[in-house]
Amino acid sequence: MIINENKLDEWVRGNAQIAQGLIVELIYRLIAASSPKPNERRFPLGDSIGQPGPDGVLDTDFDLDPFVPEGRSYWEIGTGIKAGDKATSDYRHLTSTTPEEIRRESTFIFVTPLSGRKDWDYTWEPDAQAMWIEQRRKRNEWKNVRVLDGTCLVDWLKHFPSVEL
Repeated sequence: MIINENKLDEWVRGNAQIAQGLIVELIYRLIAASSPKPNERRFPLGDSIGQPGPDGVLDTDFDLDPFVPEGRSYWEIGTGIKAGDKATSDYRHLTSTTPEEIRRESTFIFVTPLSGRKDWDYTWEPDAQAMWIEQRRKRNEWKNVRVLDGTCLVDWLKHFPSVEL
């Protein structure tokens, strides 16, 4: 095992400035490996990070659950220690700027490389992440809502050793 959850979490916390760009690139590489022939894939990398709009858009005919959903998905990626605040802010912003007819056919995905260690505004108390997801799913503003945290990212990496390397 090259990357484990603790190593990923510690590296992101200790390298906050460069982690922003590298985690987006990691997600891009995982998505490219998972969905090699998408209908659309847009993830600004390098000096293009920080553009207005979502951190990524993917439209694919095939899923790789629980990581990549079939259909259109909008991705937001946060590397800060207040992942819950960032997820909530990104969710609100993307919901308000994306037309309803598009959202109803699209999945909102928030990615944080941090592990589930008391980092969200909700302090990751038992079931806090699940509650955050459930509350947003009940709103029926998106086809689906997902969170991929450090645990999920490490699991995803195990499916693609070349990306992990």
